[in-house]
Amino acid sequence: MTIFGLHLSATDLWLLGLCGPLFMCLVWYRLKIQYNQVKSFTKASSELVATFTPAITRLDTAIRHVGTHDQPDVNEFLRENFELHSAAIKKFKRHIRGKRKRKGYEDAWKEYCNLEPDSGGITLFAGYAVHQNGAHLEFIKERIGNVLKYAESK
Repeated sequence: MTIFGLHLSATDLWLLGLCGPLFMCLVWYRLKIQYNQVKSFTKASSELVATFTPAITRLDTAIRHVGTHDQPDVNEFLRENFELHSAAIKKFKRHIRGKRKRKGYEDAWKEYCNLEPDSGGITLFAGYAVHQNGAHLEFIKERIGNVLKYAESK
């Protein structure tokens, strides 16, 4: 048989017939891997956002009640939930692709923690009390947003 000026034997045609299904298997395999990665990323990002949602809610409440007796203690709440937040950050880290993005994610987490060494070890959320009139609450919320932006879909 001659196709496009090439003479093909029965064996050649048989081999070409196998190439189509093999190629389709390869495409299906790659699509399945991509689907699982997206599914895993979506699940992990929703878990990360869910972990920080109570903190954001507490911040919003504190912002609404600045200067009143109803203002919750946000810094204490963040300290109490630090281990939970830290575990969620570490769990989500493996879903971030690329060295630059992962470095940015780590930097955003370090900025959020605002760690400063002192005589007793390391002070967590050290610079947050410096701001006045609720500005520090917006500052904390912005830093949480910087961490959570990595949980947005790819």
